[in-house]
Amino acid sequence: MSRRPVHTLAELSTILDSLPDYVYVVELETMRILYANRAYTLLMGRDDPDSVIGKTAYDLYPMVLVERFAAQNQQIVTDGQTFHVLETLEMHFGTFHVDTYKMPLYGEDGAVYAILGTSRDMTEMERMRQTLARRTEELEQTNQLLIASGGFLQSVLDNQSSSIAVIHLDGSIRVVNARWRWSVAENGLVRDGRNGLGLNYFTLCRDIIGSGDEAASEVERGLRALLDGTIPEFIFEFQQINSDGEATWLEIRASRFMSLNAPHAVIAHTDITVRKAAELRTEESLRHEKELSDLKSRFLSLVAHEFRTPITIIQSSLDMVMYYSESMTPDRQESQFQKILGQLKRLMALIDEISFLYRMQNSVMNIQLAPVAIVPFLEQVISEVELVYGRTGEISLTTGGLSGEASFLLDELLLHQIFFNLISNAVKYSASGTPITILVGMNETALGITVADHGIGILPEDLKRLFEPFFRGSNVNERNGTGLGLSIVEQSVQALNGILSVSSEVGAGTTFTVSLPL
Repeated sequence: MSRRPVHTLAELSTILDSLPDYVYVVELETMRILYANRAYTLLMGRDDPDSVIGKTAYDLYPMVLVERFAAQNQQIVTDGQTFHVLETLEMHFGTFHVDTYKMPLYGEDGAVYAILGTSRDMTEMERMRQTLARRTEELEQTNQLLIASGGFLQSVLDNQSSSIAVIHLDGSIRVVNARWRWSVAENGLVRDGRNGLGLNYFTLCRDIIGSGDEAASEVERGLRALLDGTIPEFIFEFQQINSDGEATWLEIRASRFMSLNAPHAVIAHTDITVRKAAELRTEESLRHEKELSDLKSRFLSLVAHEFRTPITIIQSSLDMVMYYSESMTPDRQESQFQKILGQLKRLMALIDEISFLYRMQNSVMNIQLAPVAIVPFLEQVISEVELVYGRTGEISLTTGGLSGEASFLLDELLLHQIFFNLISNAVKYSASGTPITILVGMNETALGITVADHGIGILPEDLKRLFEPFFRGSNVNERNGTGLGLSIVEQSVQALNGILSVSSEVGAGTTFTVSLPL
């Protein structure tokens, strides 16, 4: 049984043409191409291998490459071994990087007559290698720069006024600045000589904040949400007592960043006491400006109403007298003059109230202490109120065992302002016939006087503004008033170093208590 050859020459040619490598045979002496596969043919810019076969290296390559190939061929002949080289081919149509193997072909006489070469195009791989080399060099330069700048960055951190720490996702402290190191030393948190490095921020949280478990828990929740990516930034302000026992305001501000594929947070602890004080001053200034604006509005409202009404009555009465006096009886004329006089007194009383309040608020009131028999004094004030409002028999005075001669060192003018206004309000805001009680009592340190009524009462939301100038309760309706009385009462009580308190129930009445030191 005969054996067929493994491959015919045509089959071998077909196999070689299918390879991506450049396969060629070059005659040793003439450098003439004896064989070229399809890949080699295409490299030379031809379509048909026959157009390459028969050409010499001098026809296809630059001279510098022909000389290199000739030297390689001589070495192959000398060594009698396969030759391997990674080389760059600078062709007129481009530059190629190839991985070449060459071996000698022997004739029947045993001498080398040609060289078989196979070259694999490594151009793209070489480009990748060069790109990788450049990138590696750039990374190395960057690494060296980071190493060199590490000291600079640490110096920048150390010169910050805030205590700064960088923590990992697990809470471990990775970087701290000089202020942080000083802070933990100041608070006795230095452990193992590491100034907190490597320790867990969340474990130290209560010691670092020093403001109770609730604040520490809020900080931990916020930082964990930041590290988880739930929130973009975390800011927390709290008050702390420092080592000198002084209250300071601190701010914790943290932001998130990624390092080595792990989330980290840079945390800054900043003393904001000065800023907080400025904010409080600004808030107080704004509040004061708003109060002044409200006061102005209420004053203008007072002028528009309380001044206009008596002026209108005065004008009306004057018109009556001027134009109709001849037809008016003397009694009718007297009645009109009394109206004018009454309204003038009302205006003067209003001006006196405003003037008195101004002097009290600007500390230009001279306190003149003198013995005051309190029981006769209160009886006189009650009589004045009854005369003004034309209501008698409703106000009762309980002296608590004090005799009519019992005297106390007080300012009678201030005392009159206090109790005339309190008793007047009790009458004004109570229905006719409703009892009003004044109770006098004393102990070893103070004289106490209570004025209680069963009137309309004061709304809870109005109590906090009750003593503001020109403020009037929401439920006073059309009852006359300037909104100055209780403000004058409060200023007068304070001038006497006393205490003023009030309790009230809507629809049930109001009780004012004045306590004056003995």
